[in-house]
Amino acid sequence: MPLQFLNDSGDKLETSLSFPADLSVGEVVQSDILYCSPDTQLNEAAAAMQERQCSSILVMVDGHPAGIWTERDTLSIDFEDPSQFTRPISQVMSKPVATIRSNTMLRSMAALFQQNKLRHFLVVDDDDKLLGILSQTDVVEHQVLEHYLHLRTVGSVVRKGTPQLPAESTLMDAVRKMQQRSTDAILVSYPDDSYGILTERDLVRLIAQRPNSQSIGELASRPLQSLPHDMSLYRARNVLTESGIRHVGVTSDTELLGLVSFSEIMSDIEVAYVRELQDALQVRDCALSTSRRNLQLAERIIENTLEGVIITDLRGRILSVNPAFTKITGYTEAEVIGKTPGILSSGRHGESFYLNMWRDLNAHGHWQGEIWNRKKNGELLPEYLSITTIHGEDGQVSHYAAMFNDITKLKASEESIRNMAYRDPLTDLPNRRLLDDRLDMAIAQAHRHGTLVGVIFIDLDHFKHVNDSLGHGAGDELLVEQARRLELCVRENDTVARLGGDEFVIVLSEPESVESVRQTARRIMETVRTPLLIQGRDLVQTCSLGISVYPDNGVDRETLLKHADGAMYDVKSNGRDGLSAHAPVAHLHSDDHLTLMLSLRQALENGEIQLYYQPLMDSQGQLAGAEALLRWHHPKHGFIPPESFISLAEESGLIIPIGDFVLRQAAEQIARWQNKGLMLPEISINVSGRQLRDHNFINRVKETLEVNRILPAQLVFELTESVLMDKITGARLQDLKDLGVSLALDDFGTGYAALIYLRRFPLDRLKIDRSFVRDMLDNAPDAAIVSALIRLAKELNLQVVAEGVEKSSQFDALRNYGSDLFQGYLFAPALPATEFEARFLISEQESEHLVT
Repeated sequence: MPLQFLNDSGDKLETSLSFPADLSVGEVVQSDILYCSPDTQLNEAAAAMQERQCSSILVMVDGHPAGIWTERDTLSIDFEDPSQFTRPISQVMSKPVATIRSNTMLRSMAALFQQNKLRHFLVVDDDDKLLGILSQTDVVEHQVLEHYLHLRTVGSVVRKGTPQLPAESTLMDAVRKMQQRSTDAILVSYPDDSYGILTERDLVRLIAQRPNSQSIGELASRPLQSLPHDMSLYRARNVLTESGIRHVGVTSDTELLGLVSFSEIMSDIEVAYVRELQDALQVRDCALSTSRRNLQLAERIIENTLEGVIITDLRGRILSVNPAFTKITGYTEAEVIGKTPGILSSGRHGESFYLNMWRDLNAHGHWQGEIWNRKKNGELLPEYLSITTIHGEDGQVSHYAAMFNDITKLKASEESIRNMAYRDPLTDLPNRRLLDDRLDMAIAQAHRHGTLVGVIFIDLDHFKHVNDSLGHGAGDELLVEQARRLELCVRENDTVARLGGDEFVIVLSEPESVESVRQTARRIMETVRTPLLIQGRDLVQTCSLGISVYPDNGVDRETLLKHADGAMYDVKSNGRDGLSAHAPVAHLHSDDHLTLMLSLRQALENGEIQLYYQPLMDSQGQLAGAEALLRWHHPKHGFIPPESFISLAEESGLIIPIGDFVLRQAAEQIARWQNKGLMLPEISINVSGRQLRDHNFINRVKETLEVNRILPAQLVFELTESVLMDKITGARLQDLKDLGVSLALDDFGTGYAALIYLRRFPLDRLKIDRSFVRDMLDNAPDAAIVSALIRLAKELNLQVVAEGVEKSSQFDALRNYGSDLFQGYLFAPALPATEFEARFLISEQESEHLVT
């Protein structure tokens, strides 16, 4: 379309130039790409290029371009050595492949070809998807400056000084001459004063045909097609296009002046661009003079407003900001130009927040709301943000404008009001209302993940004496100091709350065991006992502590608090300064190993320990297998979680009979389901380092498979990172692989050395730890870690299992990242065998019926 500008009166002006620059590379590129694999022989690739009459062939590896071999690359071949023609193309290809975006304007291609000294560019879209290959020929054929080509003659652009060689010269003489003169063609003179031509395309043909003769007189294209010097470039271009050649001679009478090719035509057109563009720019300057006056007024308004302003292009790249932006964020204009507003991201908003923002913006043309960003110095920046779309003359969206206010003071006021409702005014600890919320949340989390929650009820002993003797000011000072001490005794994700007076409650989220809760309580007692300097006096304060643990002592907030409070009053009734645990199972952790060993042995013999099965699902939500998990139902103490006895079982050696029990029960269960015609592809079981160290373990696995008549592929052994780091156990993994079982690395991503061992051991599968999956939707670093771990596994040809999938949104995100298998409460918790069978297993006949 013609270029249009506005004059001082606002009327549209048109230039006489119809720019081919209105075309983008993506509109003219040829999508029919010739490609081959890296091990393709050179003569085979050359034959394909000759058949397709194309000037290049793309070398692909796993769907991605690894290199390109073009007609220019023929000059590096030794034609005197026939073995050169059968070399793999990967040894002679050019790499990397130069690429351009599909939105690159066609008018800029002549300069790009010249600057990079290339004849081909790979064209990709904004998502790096391969669209095609652009050559010099494609550029010339799509020029629309016909009027200019009519006025120019071939004699004005003739390539003079083209090298010549006599017909008796060898092929390698010609190749060397073309290399020295950096030319794509050479003239061949014959005794009868006629000429032939040898081009890079001829060299491709010769590689494909393996010439017997080395004389260029026999190998050149003859006779040389020629055009008179006064023929127009327009007709010359048509001759080249219609005849399928790219070089013609230029003659004056009977004298050969030189050659003309697409390259000369393209260089001449580039000169035409420059000349006519200068004329168009003069018209444009007049129009810009008026526009500039209007813009200056708008710029002064933007520069002086107190709101931060950002202008971006359609891709979200910042084009300009105002001084208020710098004052609010700390970033200068130079630091943000060309970047996206993501430089301000705080990480507090998930992907769904931004997806909803862009959906509303695209649907309505504007969006406004509160958002959390971050200043250059790292401080959080709460903003009230408004984004508006800006439309061009054609009615299409051309830019985005954003304006924002710093609402830090407003947020501080809101936080102050919120603290008054949920915080103790003296210690700033959570009060009873916030404690209830935190404890309910911790119980729900523990229920989903099968973990524990610890509750510690604390009462400061004889606190009334401090108030009575030193005054309430001293008592308040003591409470504040003890509150700070209590916070230092626990982790960041735990909760310390003050109920009132001298009573505090601590909620421990996901402690490793009941014993770890007791250890924390003992640490609190020692910390509280440390002398305090209050009003010039050293005071020694003691405390009484009561403990309860979810789910052993209750499954709801009221029950856990009641039991912890009751245990605390037991201590006060027995003289204070101590701790008491309401948990009836707690003594198992403080008894010696002999007691535990006897209890576990009796549990195995009495059938107290059972296997539960948690489903493993594929990306379509279909059953892909199950993981066998231990459950101990003690006749006196009720449910005992695995973390309460597995570690001690390993230390005492009981893990070996327990491991054998798991292996045997899992294999027998597979066999029972098979005998009933029920389909279960596999069962995963956990294997410890102590089991692998047992030299009879491999034989027991083999015997178990044979006795139960199940396939090795139906068993997956899950290992921890420590197994890989142990030289002895690591060496046993290949023995397991030789049996045919699969190996999975459990809780991947939580260790420090796993990456070193991934390539060394014969693993089949990686299980991403639930701690990353849990927060990935709301935590950008966790999402990045999950995505990176999955990509790493794929590069190593390993399957990926995502643990702890609780929401369909997590399931969808993990599928998009490329995870293969999924496990979590979204599908089901670990279930007894009978319940698992009823919910998930179908017979082979039912399966065939469903397929039909």
